Amino acid sequence: MRWGARDRAAYLEKIPAGQTKWQAMSIQLKSLPMAHAFSSPACRCPHEPGFTLIEVMVSVAILGILAALAAPGFTDTIKKYRIDAIRKELIGSMQLARAEAIRRGVPVILARTTGCAATLLGSTDWSCGWTVFVDTNLNGTQSTGDVVLQTTQIPTGYGIMHSGTGSSKLQFNVWGQAQGVGHSFVLTPPEGVSGASTTTLCLNSGGRIRQLPGEATCT
Repeated sequence: MRWGARDRAAYLEKIPAGQTKWQAMSIQLKSLPMAHAFSSPACRCPHEPGFTLIEVMVSVAILGILAALAAPGFTDTIKKYRIDAIRKELIGSMQLARAEAIRRGVPVILARTTGCAATLLGSTDWSCGWTVFVDTNLNGTQSTGDVVLQTTQIPTGYGIMHSGTGSSKLQFNVWGQAQGVGHSFVLTPPEGVSGASTTTLCLNSGGRIRQLPGEATCT
Protein backbone atom coordinates (compact mmCIF):
# COMPACT_ATOMS: atom_id res chain seq x y z
CA MET A 1 0.00 0.00 0.00
CA ARG A 2 1.48 3.40 -1.01
CA TRP A 3 0.74 6.66 0.80
CA GLY A 4 -0.31 9.74 -1.08
CA ALA A 5 0.44 13.35 -0.18
CA ARG A 6 -2.81 13.72 1.80
CA ASP A 7 -2.06 10.60 3.88
CA ARG A 8 1.36 11.91 4.86
CA ALA A 9 -0.08 15.30 5.74
CA ALA A 10 -2.79 13.74 7.94
CA TYR A 11 -0.20 11.59 9.74
CA LEU A 12 2.11 14.55 10.41
CA GLU A 13 -0.78 16.59 11.87
CA LYS A 14 -1.27 13.90 14.56
CA ILE A 15 2.34 14.13 15.77
CA PRO A 16 2.51 16.13 19.05
CA ALA A 17 4.41 19.37 18.98
CA GLY A 18 8.11 18.99 19.63
CA GLN A 19 8.35 15.41 18.29
CA THR A 20 9.69 14.27 14.98
CA LYS A 21 7.87 11.61 13.01
CA TRP A 22 10.61 9.09 13.92
CA GLN A 23 10.16 9.75 17.66
CA ALA A 24 6.40 9.24 17.25
CA MET A 25 6.89 5.90 15.51
CA SER A 26 9.33 4.76 18.22
CA ILE A 27 6.80 5.56 20.96
CA GLN A 28 4.08 3.64 19.14
CA LEU A 29 6.29 0.55 18.76
CA LYS A 30 7.25 0.60 22.45
CA SER A 31 3.59 0.64 23.42
CA LEU A 32 2.95 -2.69 21.65
CA PRO A 33 3.01 -5.87 23.85
CA MET A 34 6.26 -7.77 23.33
CA ALA A 35 4.58 -11.13 22.84
CA HIS A 36 2.28 -9.65 20.22
CA ALA A 37 5.06 -7.78 18.47
CA PHE A 38 7.55 -10.63 18.07
CA SER A 39 5.60 -13.88 18.17
CA SER A 40 3.41 -15.43 15.53
CA PRO A 41 -0.14 -16.38 16.41
CA ALA A 42 -0.66 -19.94 17.66
CA CYS A 43 -1.56 -22.48 15.02
CA ARG A 44 -5.09 -23.71 15.35
CA CYS A 45 -4.86 -26.22 12.49
CA PRO A 46 -7.45 -28.96 12.95
CA HIS A 47 -5.15 -31.66 11.42
CA GLU A 48 -1.59 -31.49 12.78
CA PRO A 49 1.05 -33.84 11.25
CA GLY A 50 1.98 -37.07 13.13
CA PHE A 51 0.49 -40.41 14.15
CA THR A 52 -1.85 -41.39 16.91
CA LEU A 53 -1.11 -44.29 19.26
CA ILE A 54 -3.82 -46.37 17.61
CA GLU A 55 -2.33 -45.80 14.17
CA VAL A 56 1.10 -46.88 15.40
CA MET A 57 -0.30 -50.04 17.02
CA VAL A 58 -2.20 -50.98 13.87
CA SER A 59 0.93 -50.46 11.75
CA VAL A 60 3.02 -52.65 14.06
CA ALA A 61 0.38 -55.38 13.96
CA ILE A 62 0.30 -55.33 10.16
CA LEU A 63 4.10 -55.52 9.97
CA GLY A 64 4.05 -58.50 12.34
CA ILE A 65 1.53 -60.33 10.16
CA LEU A 66 3.54 -59.64 7.00
CA ALA A 67 6.75 -60.84 8.68
CA ALA A 68 5.04 -64.06 9.79
CA LEU A 69 3.80 -64.69 6.25
CA ALA A 70 7.24 -64.03 4.73
CA ALA A 71 9.25 -66.10 7.25
CA PRO A 72 8.70 -69.58 5.68
CA GLY A 73 9.68 -68.36 2.23
CA PHE A 74 12.76 -66.63 3.63
CA THR A 75 13.81 -69.81 5.46
CA ASP A 76 13.44 -71.87 2.28
CA THR A 77 15.58 -69.34 0.42
CA ILE A 78 18.36 -69.70 3.00
CA LYS A 79 18.25 -73.50 2.74
CA LYS A 80 18.39 -73.35 -1.04
CA TYR A 81 21.35 -70.96 -0.87
CA ARG A 82 23.27 -73.26 1.50
CA ILE A 83 22.58 -76.38 -0.56
CA ASP A 84 23.80 -74.52 -3.62
CA ALA A 85 26.96 -73.49 -1.75
CA ILE A 86 27.60 -77.12 -0.70
CA ARG A 87 27.02 -78.27 -4.29
CA LYS A 88 29.58 -75.78 -5.61
CA GLU A 89 32.11 -76.80 -2.95
CA LEU A 90 31.73 -80.51 -3.75
CA ILE A 91 31.95 -80.01 -7.51
CA GLY A 92 34.99 -77.80 -7.02
CA SER A 93 36.68 -80.47 -4.91
CA MET A 94 36.03 -83.18 -7.50
CA GLN A 95 37.42 -80.98 -10.26
CA LEU A 96 40.47 -80.20 -8.13
CA ALA A 97 41.11 -83.89 -7.39
CA ARG A 98 40.78 -84.85 -11.05
CA ALA A 99 43.09 -82.08 -12.25
CA GLU A 100 45.74 -82.81 -9.61
CA ALA A 101 45.70 -86.54 -10.33
CA ILE A 102 46.47 -85.83 -13.99
CA ARG A 103 49.07 -83.19 -13.18
CA ARG A 104 50.92 -85.16 -10.49
CA GLY A 105 50.64 -88.59 -12.10
CA VAL A 106 49.38 -90.20 -8.87
CA PRO A 107 45.86 -90.91 -7.59
CA VAL A 108 44.05 -88.16 -5.70
CA ILE A 109 41.24 -89.07 -3.31
CA LEU A 110 38.20 -87.36 -1.80
CA ALA A 111 37.51 -89.04 1.54
CA ARG A 112 34.72 -88.31 3.97
CA THR A 113 35.69 -86.84 7.34
CA THR A 114 34.31 -87.79 10.74
CA GLY A 115 34.26 -86.39 14.25
CA CYS A 116 31.80 -83.53 13.78
CA ALA A 117 28.57 -82.85 15.70
CA ALA A 118 26.46 -84.76 13.15
CA THR A 119 25.42 -88.36 13.81
CA LEU A 120 26.74 -90.23 10.79
CA LEU A 121 24.73 -93.09 9.27
CA GLY A 122 27.52 -95.38 8.15
CA SER A 123 30.33 -95.04 5.63
CA THR A 124 28.06 -93.51 2.98
CA ASP A 125 27.32 -90.44 5.13
CA TRP A 126 29.52 -87.46 4.24
CA SER A 127 27.67 -84.95 6.43
CA CYS A 128 30.83 -83.93 8.30
CA GLY A 129 32.53 -82.89 5.07
CA TRP A 130 35.49 -84.27 3.14
CA THR A 131 39.24 -84.07 2.58
CA VAL A 132 41.11 -84.04 -0.73
CA PHE A 133 44.59 -85.59 -0.55
CA VAL A 134 47.30 -86.99 -2.81
CA ASP A 135 47.67 -90.75 -2.30
CA THR A 136 51.45 -90.63 -2.44
CA ASN A 137 52.05 -94.18 -1.17
CA LEU A 138 49.18 -95.63 -3.24
CA ASN A 139 47.54 -97.37 -0.27
CA GLY A 140 44.08 -95.85 -0.84
CA THR A 141 43.89 -94.15 2.57
CA GLN A 142 45.17 -90.93 4.07
CA SER A 143 48.55 -91.61 5.64
CA THR A 144 51.51 -89.70 7.00
CA GLY A 145 53.29 -88.05 4.09
CA ASP A 146 50.20 -87.69 1.91
CA VAL A 147 49.66 -84.12 0.73
CA VAL A 148 46.35 -82.64 1.86
CA LEU A 149 45.02 -80.33 -0.84
CA GLN A 150 41.73 -79.29 0.72
CA THR A 151 39.49 -79.86 3.72
CA THR A 152 35.83 -78.85 3.63
CA GLN A 153 33.12 -78.79 6.29
CA ILE A 154 29.41 -78.26 5.69
CA PRO A 155 26.85 -76.46 7.89
CA THR A 156 25.44 -78.45 10.80
CA GLY A 157 22.11 -80.09 9.97
CA TYR A 158 22.78 -80.47 6.25
CA GLY A 159 23.58 -83.88 4.82
CA ILE A 160 25.44 -85.63 2.01
CA MET A 161 24.95 -89.30 1.16
CA HIS A 162 27.35 -90.95 -1.29
CA SER A 163 26.55 -94.10 -3.21
CA GLY A 164 28.80 -96.05 -5.52
CA THR A 165 31.97 -98.12 -5.36
CA GLY A 166 33.95 -97.38 -2.19
CA SER A 167 31.28 -95.14 -0.69
CA SER A 168 33.58 -93.64 1.96
CA LYS A 169 35.88 -92.19 -0.70
CA LEU A 170 36.09 -91.11 -4.34
CA GLN A 171 39.37 -91.74 -6.14
CA PHE A 172 40.63 -90.27 -9.42
CA ASN A 173 43.43 -92.08 -11.26
CA VAL A 174 46.29 -90.59 -13.25
CA TRP A 175 44.07 -90.30 -16.35
CA GLY A 176 41.46 -88.29 -14.44
CA GLN A 177 38.95 -91.12 -14.31
CA ALA A 178 36.76 -91.78 -11.28
CA GLN A 179 37.44 -95.28 -9.98
CA GLY A 180 34.37 -97.51 -9.63
CA VAL A 181 30.84 -96.99 -10.92
CA GLY A 182 27.53 -95.48 -9.88
CA HIS A 183 28.86 -92.47 -7.99
CA SER A 184 26.17 -90.09 -6.79
CA PHE A 185 25.86 -87.57 -3.99
CA VAL A 186 22.50 -86.57 -2.50
CA LEU A 187 22.62 -83.17 -0.78
CA THR A 188 19.85 -82.61 1.77
CA PRO A 189 18.63 -79.69 3.94
CA PRO A 190 17.90 -80.18 7.67
CA GLU A 191 14.46 -81.76 7.02
CA GLY A 192 16.03 -84.54 4.91
CA VAL A 193 15.39 -85.77 1.38
CA SER A 194 11.82 -84.44 1.47
CA GLY A 195 13.15 -80.87 1.49
CA ALA A 196 12.47 -78.77 -1.59
CA SER A 197 16.16 -77.91 -2.00
CA THR A 198 17.39 -81.54 -2.05
CA THR A 199 19.82 -82.00 -4.95
CA THR A 200 21.56 -85.01 -6.51
CA LEU A 201 24.97 -84.91 -8.21
CA CYS A 202 25.81 -87.71 -10.64
CA LEU A 203 29.41 -88.49 -11.60
CA ASN A 204 30.39 -90.79 -14.46
CA SER A 205 33.74 -92.52 -14.84
CA GLY A 206 35.06 -89.82 -17.16
CA GLY A 207 34.58 -87.16 -14.49
CA ARG A 208 31.47 -85.55 -15.98
CA ILE A 209 29.07 -84.19 -13.34
CA ARG A 210 25.32 -83.77 -13.73
CA GLN A 211 22.89 -82.10 -11.36
CA LEU A 212 19.34 -83.38 -10.78
CA PRO A 213 16.60 -81.99 -8.53
CA GLY A 214 15.50 -83.99 -5.50
CA GLU A 215 16.70 -87.49 -4.59
CA ALA A 216 17.22 -88.86 -8.09
CA THR A 217 18.63 -92.04 -9.59
CA CYS A 218 21.70 -91.52 -11.75
CA THR A 219 21.61 -93.42 -15.04
